[in-house]
Amino acid sequence: SPAKPPQPFGASVARHRSLTGAIRMNPVPLAFGLSYAGWVLISLSMSRHHEQVLGHRPSTRRAAVAKGLGSAALLIAAWLCIRHWGPSVGLLGVWGGTLSASALIYVFLLPYFPRTMVRLGIAMPAVGLLLPPLT
Repeated sequence: SPAKPPQPFGASVARHRSLTGAIRMNPVPLAFGLSYAGWVLISLSMSRHHEQVLGHRPSTRRAAVAKGLGSAALLIAAWLCIRHWGPSVGLLGVWGGTLSASALIYVFLLPYFPRTMVRLGIAMPAVGLLLPPLT
């Protein structure tokens, strides 16, 4: 039988993902959106930012729920990156990059457009899901 041509870098990972039946998608926009939403939720658990955005201090329960959901969003974003690229590149490279970029946008929006910051926190994960899959 003829020799197989060399596979491109990462082909074995892509073959493994297709064998497991995972949905092929672009995880970077979703990880970015989840990271941004996580930062927004964690900041809304702080009474100072909650009052700045919504005009009143959060209840203890609301603050705890926001902090828990924000932490869950950050962990799901990390899981997506690790699942797609592996622990070294996914965690340190891609997830670290999405955390940094989303935090930068958050920091610039909070003082000037606090309500827009919250709307984007809702919209960004949804947009990340709707983007076309990787080819």
